Amino acid sequence: MPGSTFYIRDGATGSTCTDWEVNACDVLPATLQRGATYYIADGSYPGYTFDDPESGGLVITIKKATAADHGTDTGWQSSFGTGQAVFNSVLRFQRGNYVFDGSTRNEGDWFDGAAYGFRVFHNNQDQNIVISMPSRASNNITIKYTYIDAIVGNLPGNTIRRLAIDTDPYDSNVFATGLVFSRMFIRGSNNHWSIRGTAGTIVEYSAADCVAGNGGNHGSNVNLYYTSENAVIRFNIFRRSFDNGCGQGSGGGTSSIASQDTNGHQIYGNVFDRFQVGDAAIGFDTGNSSNMQIYNNTFVKSTAGGGGIRAQNGSGNVIRNNLWVGVSSPDVNAGSGA
Repeated sequence: MPGSTFYIRDGATGSTCTDWEVNACDVLPATLQRGATYYIADGSYPGYTFDDPESGGLVITIKKATAADHGTDTGWQSSFGTGQAVFNSVLRFQRGNYVFDGSTRNEGDWFDGAAYGFRVFHNNQDQNIVISMPSRASNNITIKYTYIDAIVGNLPGNTIRRLAIDTDPYDSNVFATGLVFSRMFIRGSNNHWSIRGTAGTIVEYSAADCVAGNGGNHGSNVNLYYTSENAVIRFNIFRRSFDNGCGQGSGGGTSSIASQDTNGHQIYGNVFDRFQVGDAAIGFDTGNSSNMQIYNNTFVKSTAGGGGIRAQNGSGNVIRNNLWVGVSSPDVNAGSGA
């Protein structure tokens, strides 16, 4: 019934998942119940495909168990909630209405990967979280307090999909709505957030480190190309983007936030720290980007390339109150509507 609570614990031997003791399950069941919450204890877990048929607006919540929030006390031990639940392969969301909540992080250091309740380990997989199904939108998905431990550097010369988060539905007529990425940490990959086929996506209060790019793979912290509209990118810290200290420099075209032929994005309150870019810190040299609002961002120490903001060829763009510190070429182009 909606509102039920279930318990997952690495090494458990139960089958009903109804307490932490004899009935806890070792992994998430193949079918999840709409309206239910699944608490996850510390431990190691396989990848998973979330494909449960939707039922109105009923949400399935996957939540890291902690001392303060773990459901029933039956069989609970403090050691179940002091560390991290690690998913060792790709997580795929092929339906909507899910909350994936790691519960904890170190608010004093957003780059402290061990403090996040959930960790998604790459295990040599190029993609880490995929929110899409061909020709079908996966709506209303929230992912928070989650560390994506992606592959760092070492991109091949050929083009691949090394995307920490990939939302592309491979259909220009499909737009997912209600996607929220909050209080995350992503380290590695070629694109941290590849946001395509979406409208109104939010990326907020998150940390990102060591994104890579080369001639065959355009690198981005946030990729907003073509089929994305009205995204909100706010209060994030993007660090060491395309920096050789992370294993691979910029090579080909790169932008910290790349947007081409899209509209209505709001990008504000972000910090870009120690970055290289080939095109621009925000934007791109070709295509139209209109009705963009880019303000109150801080750019610190561009180690190579430009550090500007470009929304050229578009209209209705507003670029204001941005700060550059130690950046070689902080040029601004807002198209025809600054």
